[in-house]
Amino acid sequence: MSGAVLRLVRDIPPLMAAYLLFQAVLGLILDFSWITHPYGNPMLMPGVLLAINGSVIAPKLPVWRMLPVTARDIDRARWWHSVGIPFVLLGFLMAASVLIAMALGTRNASWRDIGLSWGGQCAVCVIMALVWMVMPLARRKWGRWSGLIVLPLLLLYFRLLVSERGDLRPSLEMAIPAAILAAILLYALAGRWPLPQSSAIWATPSGAAGKAPSRFPGWPVLLRANLGVWLWLWSLMAFGCLALKYFMPSFDLALFGWIFGLMSAQVAVINLTTGMRVFRALPLSGARLSFVLVLLLVCVQGLSLSLFRLVLEIAGDTMPAPAFLAPLIFPLLYFPAALRFGMRVAQFGYALAIIVLAPLQLMSRDTGTAPGAMTGLLLIAALSSLWIWREIAHGHHAYRVQPLVPARWRGAD
Repeated sequence: MSGAVLRLVRDIPPLMAAYLLFQAVLGLILDFSWITHPYGNPMLMPGVLLAINGSVIAPKLPVWRMLPVTARDIDRARWWHSVGIPFVLLGFLMAASVLIAMALGTRNASWRDIGLSWGGQCAVCVIMALVWMVMPLARRKWGRWSGLIVLPLLLLYFRLLVSERGDLRPSLEMAIPAAILAAILLYALAGRWPLPQSSAIWATPSGAAGKAPSRFPGWPVLLRANLGVWLWLWSLMAFGCLALKYFMPSFDLALFGWIFGLMSAQVAVINLTTGMRVFRALPLSGARLSFVLVLLLVCVQGLSLSLFRLVLEIAGDTMPAPAFLAPLIFPLLYFPAALRFGMRVAQFGYALAIIVLAPLQLMSRDTGTAPGAMTGLLLIAALSSLWIWREIAHGHHAYRVQPLVPARWRGAD
């Protein structure tokens, strides 16, 4: 690795470094748990976690392109972030897990399965690196409809990672050499990579210029302008649930509710957060604007969760009404956090919310703890609404442009 590439690789914000440490600890726990109790197919989830980092570094490219480095240096730094470093880190985590298990006398996984697990985790990182490259090309070719590429990727994910209908090991024996070859080709093609997509598929200007004014003035314009985004998300949810039920007949789709609640909340919060400067210019008091935005968040989230419940009924699963309360109020907590701390909340808060807040949904499914859980969640909703009013009426962070990754150079000594 040349000095220029090394400086680019080191150019990561402290939050990203902390997030990498968190992922490494979680991956170590998952590997050790699987090695001591090798249930089913080899463990690939640590690779899925680290594969996300290839997209996290994308917003840094505008800064890198102003530095005295070549396009090849930039692409090779991207390769190390998305492929090289995950390969090394995953190998270290797997080796550490094996050594700990052997020291405790609890290693039950075979050496073949351990090798396939590490190779499969690396293959996942290579596949996701290819996806990060294909997405901007598809975006330029098909626009917002390029998001449909997620559907075949979901099918591939369900087939390889969570299928109960076959043994994953033969597929991994073919996928791992192909992934190694693809990693070598990506490194050789450094300097010719397409620029990454540094924003979400739905983060595009709402509506289209040149169209006639809407027949429904006021707040319905905001809902109508983003209808295509919500139709895309709801279709993806229905497809994912039904495909998951097909590949894993015994899987409880009710547990998928919190994940979908996070997805729908993120779409709603991002759209409102990026438009706060426009909303604050309206002839509305801080309290009235806060009330309108809280009502929008609850209504859109409630509609999304109602459609999810309908899909559950179609799939033959059920979910008690109290279990929908946690994902219903989540946007009320997510929105003021995004107003206060910017889009970085959308980057790091998503994964942490799954781990920290998902037990609330599980608690609400237990009839013995449902009343206490509902009371606590309603209290959180009330406090979150007050926080929204505080940020809108008296705060100033909500009206600043806060990029996902600050345009700051940290790679030089």
